[in-house]
Amino acid sequence: MIYAHIAGLTQNQKIILYEKFNGTKYSFRDLDDYTDNILMDLTMDKLLNKYEFYTEKAKSLDVTKAQAKQFLIKSRELNLKINEFWKTRMEFYINELNKLSEDNSYIILVGYINFYRNIRLMIKLDIRTKIFIDYNTDLYTKEIIESNLNLYHNDIVNGQFNLQLIDPDYLIKRRQSIQSIYIKNMYDNKSFDETIVYLSNSLQDVIAPPLLFYASKYKYNTKIPIKDITAYTEEWTAIISGLNIKCIKGYDDNDIKKPFLQCLDIVDDDYSKLEQKLYLYVLSDTIMFAPIYTKNYIYKYKTSKQPKIEKIIEIENAYLKLLEYGVKVI
Repeated sequence: MIYAHIAGLTQNQKIILYEKFNGTKYSFRDLDDYTDNILMDLTMDKLLNKYEFYTEKAKSLDVTKAQAKQFLIKSRELNLKINEFWKTRMEFYINELNKLSEDNSYIILVGYINFYRNIRLMIKLDIRTKIFIDYNTDLYTKEIIESNLNLYHNDIVNGQFNLQLIDPDYLIKRRQSIQSIYIKNMYDNKSFDETIVYLSNSLQDVIAPPLLFYASKYKYNTKIPIKDITAYTEEWTAIISGLNIKCIKGYDDNDIKKPFLQCLDIVDDDYSKLEQKLYLYVLSDTIMFAPIYTKNYIYKYKTSKQPKIEKIIEIENAYLKLLEYGVKVI
C-alpha cells in the first residue's frame, strides 16, 4: 500500500532517507522518475515537439495576425493534451503501485505529484500521511542551481537550457508557490528532521484506538469543519484542550486512575476559566488519524481531514465535568 507522500525534498535529502530507512518496512518510489519516464514516451515527445513548433510559428514575423492566432489556438490545444497525457500516465503508475504492492508493504512516494509545466495540475492521493518539507529557500535554491550547472553545463553553453532554472529569484518564487499549493491540499508542513523523527516513530506500528475525543466551544452537526484537528484518547484531556488554557496535566504516581490538572492561569481558587460550556465530540472514524509522539506515551492524534461525528456530548460546565471524570484540579 502507499503509506505516505513526501514532497519538496532536495536530492540530497532523498538519499539520506533511502540510507536511513534501508532494510526497514519502508519502500521508496520517486515520482520525479515517473515524470521523466512520461517525458521520454514517444507520444509525449511528439506532443511537446508540435507544441514548440506552433508556439514558435505564432511568434514568427513571417505570418499574418490571423495565422498567428490559429497557431496560438493550436499550441493551447496541444498544451491541454500534454497536461492530460501526464495526468493519465501518472495515475496509471500510482494505480499499478497500489495493485502490485502487498498489504504489509509501506510504500513512501517522494518527489512532486504535480506537473512541472503546470504546477496546479496535481494528482490527489487518498492517504493519511502527506508531508511537504519546510526547508530554507536559500539553501534549496543553491542546491538546485549547483545541480543544474553540473548536469546541464553543455546545454547552458549551447543556449538549449531554460535559464530561469538557474535564476535564484525565479526558483524561490516557484518553490513558495508550489509549497502553498501543497499546503492547501492538506499536506503537513514539516522540517526534514521532523519528518525523519515521524517516520522513525511510525515504525512502531501504532494504531489509533476505536474512539477519539475532540472538544470545542462551537457546535457542529455531522463533521468537524476544521483543517487540522487534534483528538485525544480520553475525554478529560480533550476537554482541557477545548478550554484553551495554560496548564500542566498528568497522572499522580503515573497511575492512570489519578489524573491531575494544574492550571497556570488560575489565581486564588478562581475556577471561572474552567466553568465554560463545551461540546465533546466522539469520533469513530479514527483510521484517518496519525499519532502525535510524546516523551512518555501517545495520548493524542491528528488529522488534516474532516472526521464524521459519532456522538455529541453537551457539557454545561467543564470544571464540574472534569471533577466527574475524577480529575484533581490543583
